[in-house]
Amino acid sequence: MIPLILHIPHASTVIPGECRGEFVVDDEALSRHLAVSTDHFTDELFAMSGPEITSVVFPISRLVVDPERFEDDRQETMASRGLGVLYERGHDGTRIRSKLPPERRRWYLDRWYYPHHAALDSAVTLALERHGAALIIDCHSYPEIPLAVDLHQSVPRPDGCFGTSDPHTPRWLVEAGLRFATEHAWTFAVNEPYAGTMVPMRYFGRDPRVLSVMIEINRGRYMTLTADEARRTEGFVPVRGFVQGLITALRTGATAGSVRGPIMRL
Repeated sequence: MIPLILHIPHASTVIPGECRGEFVVDDEALSRHLAVSTDHFTDELFAMSGPEITSVVFPISRLVVDPERFEDDRQETMASRGLGVLYERGHDGTRIRSKLPPERRRWYLDRWYYPHHAALDSAVTLALERHGAALIIDCHSYPEIPLAVDLHQSVPRPDGCFGTSDPHTPRWLVEAGLRFATEHAWTFAVNEPYAGTMVPMRYFGRDPRVLSVMIEINRGRYMTLTADEARRTEGFVPVRGFVQGLITALRTGATAGSVRGPIMRL
């Protein structure tokens, strides 16, 4: 089977004490922003173990540093909404953190952003060296109702969606996922309400041996959020089973695709 790398960037609710002073909202407001913005329980929904399976999990909240953003705000679409690599605004568009001077910005990136990306890069590079291919699953969830800062505001939202990026997400890989979702009566969209998928910058747009697809799961299928408290519902266990079955289907499709790829290029 193709090596599998599970990238879990937004599951943590940790805000280090040394970072708290730069947030300009009180504890109650910060807790609410944290609760709404976190991809709750994705570290459990997407947890898998076995040969050639690696998990790369970001250890702190995305409110502090978002490893899914480009480090240069000039390249990052969401930076115009105050949601670049270092968030200045929260889920409702209100300011939550003061603008950081360049030296402090660098401190955040050096401490958390660059090490995380180095770990992901290392996992992919090792997979390529050993097997000549890698599959990244970018693991996320989203709320049933769009946030004020979301680019896509349409409702109702599907049960889940796939995010893609050329040349790392071939159509046949997406189709394998869509078939599995349809067979299990789940509604899935492609690149809506969220688009894109994680690929290390060394390989981004350059190396089609690195396959990647983002999976987003609608939180309404497995959890509730009351005030700032997230709770698993009775749907959690079956959703976890679905997610892991979906990943297996994608991995099986990717393994077949990586085997036939070189033959197709001859």
